[in-house]
Amino acid sequence: MKYLITGGAGFIGREIVKQILQNKKNKVLIYDNFSFGNKINIQEFISNPNLQIIKGDILNFKKIEKTVFSYDPEIIIHLAAIHFIPLCEKFPQKTMDINVQASFHLLNICTKLLNLKKFLFASSGAIYRSELNELQEDINTPEPLDNYGISKYLGEQICQYFSKKMKSKIMILRFFNTYGPFETNEHLVPEIIKQLKKSSKLQLGNIHSKRDYIFTEDIANAVVKLSICKQENSLEIINIGSNKEYSAEELVQVISKLLGKKIEININQHRLRKSDKPHQIASHIKIKQFIKWSPKFTIEKGLKKLLEHEGLI
Repeated sequence: MKYLITGGAGFIGREIVKQILQNKKNKVLIYDNFSFGNKINIQEFISNPNLQIIKGDILNFKKIEKTVFSYDPEIIIHLAAIHFIPLCEKFPQKTMDINVQASFHLLNICTKLLNLKKFLFASSGAIYRSELNELQEDINTPEPLDNYGISKYLGEQICQYFSKKMKSKIMILRFFNTYGPFETNEHLVPEIIKQLKKSSKLQLGNIHSKRDYIFTEDIANAVVKLSICKQENSLEIINIGSNKEYSAEELVQVISKLLGKKIEININQHRLRKSDKPHQIASHIKIKQFIKWSPKFTIEKGLKKLLEHEGLI
């Protein structure tokens, strides 16, 4: 298969690329502006003859159009986005330009491709409201609370629109909180790691809100399998999460046990979010209808591998 992956040098993208290239019949083109992604992070497979890398901005419409048409991919995985919520709140217009306008333009290009089989759009569990029960794609109504969630929901609406205009299939993938090596944004887990490298006393915000955390290798494995799975409908929406939820306080407790030392948590008022969902957990019902998949990494196993990568154990 010929894959084109926007944002392929980013945190999740580099792991997806790595797993796709394990099949020597696959070819991958990464389109990335390296604002968040890093060539150091893809160094282990950058010399693979089946990999091409083009440095380009997703808002450079002429360049992305030329790249797509000349490469003529069979599968596109669209990951390029601003997804760090504080940045999205600080730069709302830029967030909409990159997450919404660029997605529209890319899908419009895809209507002219003859060999494209599937377009996978990286959405987010952030589009859901807080629920005590598992969030199901066809039951729970999206109610985003912040600019990031709104931008991803608008991206989903664009996918809905183009699914009626394209011969190829579209799959919307709602990623839940992903953690692992090579993180490029200061989300909760990398922020904890960053602080632990300096002190065992942490400065955190909302420590009781629970989220569904999934390890990068697991989410990448799901994306690769979904990219080639059979799909009857023109559009499908699928959650990718661990089906378990943890608070920041619980994550710190797991890390404390793995490190064998006491970690103190202090609440920093500046880190508290005004709007924060108390619960969020992804249902696995729908994904299992498409692929044989379940996460291999428990929270303990995933955090241990991350701590080892960061040189803390």
